[in-house]
Amino acid sequence: MRYLLSGILLALVCAPLLSEDVELIYRDGVWVQLPPPAEGTPEGESAIVRRDLKQQNFALAVEHANRFLSRYGGSPLREEVMFQAGNAELAQKRYWQAYQWYERQLKDFPGGNYSDQAMAKEMEVAGAFLAGAKRPTLGVFMVSAQDEGLDILHKIAERAPNSDRAELALLAVAEYYVKDHRYEQAAEAYDAFLRLFPKSPRAPQAEYAAADSYLRDYRGASFDETPLIEAQQRFKAFAEHYPAASRQHDVDAVLGRILDLRAARLYQTTQFYLKLDHPTAAAEYCRILLREYPDSAYASSAQRTLDRLENRPALPVSPAPAPANVPANAPSTQPYAKEKL
Repeated sequence: MRYLLSGILLALVCAPLLSEDVELIYRDGVWVQLPPPAEGTPEGESAIVRRDLKQQNFALAVEHANRFLSRYGGSPLREEVMFQAGNAELAQKRYWQAYQWYERQLKDFPGGNYSDQAMAKEMEVAGAFLAGAKRPTLGVFMVSAQDEGLDILHKIAERAPNSDRAELALLAVAEYYVKDHRYEQAAEAYDAFLRLFPKSPRAPQAEYAAADSYLRDYRGASFDETPLIEAQQRFKAFAEHYPAASRQHDVDAVLGRILDLRAARLYQTTQFYLKLDHPTAAAEYCRILLREYPDSAYASSAQRTLDRLENRPALPVSPAPAPANVPANAPSTQPYAKEKL
């Protein structure tokens, strides 16, 4: 009760003093009143910028920030003033202008009191650019700034290495590539994260996402299966590294799906040679499918095809020539060795 009454009395005593222009700062164990917004001193004019921002006079805040810098170029308060000017531009969704203020601040005060806050704001700018916000060029035209957004994130990771912010910046790069369906770049970005932060609590998330990106990069049975093989290897490694997370993500089912996709490629090859009337090659690929993927969804179809081919009357045939219209990625008629996964 005594502390409550003391707090009430303190509030009553201070109430007449606490107008909107009065600012207090906790310094050296006590609350200190800052100078009121007024021209003539660095402290007073930096307070003007803060007041403008508080009152949402954003354009005026930028104008007063520029005036401050022209008058007090050597003041340590420049860091705060540049940060507030960036905030004023950001509030107006002038993302490029805000970024330029934050970069100017970080260049002049790389380890300053507002540096971490400035990098957090730069991540907001990067997010806006990656979401489609544009930047001005030649003072007139507005152009895409997605590349600039990626550059900002990479620069943050370089500027704050081994930090939580660097981790978030690199993951944001990878997640952007996923959303943009650029899965190969996404996998590379997740791998870069894992190289830099192998012990991070976010490492399991990144390792799973890298494997998933390779799987998404596979475009179908008519295309190169390298991403599919890589995804298979990555998911197996994930299951070994994180058994509990593997069960949560049902990685066994994912691996089963990958086996079906690889079997589908072989089955498509059998159909390809059947259309070209090369039954010997078709039958051989049926045997490969049944040997390599006996539990796949295509095994029964391959067995029926093989039975039909083996029961047909034997005809003298010459070795299958290489047809002129075989796709560039069509397999040869020779069986291939099983990959070591």
